[in-house]
Amino acid sequence: MTTVLLALGDEALRDACKAALHAEGHTSLVLDRPLAALSLTSKISWQVMLVDDTSLGREASRAAGSNRRVLGIGATTPYVIETLPLPLEADRLIEALAHPAAPQKPGLTLDAQRRLARPDGREVVLTRIEFRLLEALHQQRHQNISLERLLQTVWGTTAGVGTAELVRTHVRNLRQKLGQLGLPDAIRSHRGQGYALEV
Repeated sequence: MTTVLLALGDEALRDACKAALHAEGHTSLVLDRPLAALSLTSKISWQVMLVDDTSLGREASRAAGSNRRVLGIGATTPYVIETLPLPLEADRLIEALAHPAAPQKPGLTLDAQRRLARPDGREVVLTRIEFRLLEALHQQRHQNISLERLLQTVWGTTAGVGTAELVRTHVRNLRQKLGQLGLPDAIRSHRGQGYALEV
């Protein structure tokens, strides 16, 4: 059976998870502070941590890091590999423990009003040009967009000296910002075909 750490700040959710786990023969340990996961690692072998969208859940998932299996219940934090929706169904929780989903690359959402890019709760502010460039790539995800089309869409022109270098510079800056979000290889360049967003 599985040993599960419960980093759930919501008391009712914690009690429901604990009851569902014990009914199936799993062991659960309740965390009352985020860093308890680190101290328990040297003392107890545990396989999964359940977190919610409270400060306890968010901080505990961060403390566990990316080398541990963290399941979110109505929560998507940077280290959650799978999220179970609320209201929680006990059967779905037990199924998730028995058959882990394959880790997925985080999706990317854009906030045009605030010029933000968000993959999973983290966010980065973009310049106006960076946002327009990312938006153009995002609308045609996984498809190559030519240099000329990017110039027309983002800058409104394809003429001018140094236009290719202009695009390269902004793509380089955008890659650095996406790297801060854990997506350093999100924008791929394809020689002679342009750029593609691969998230």
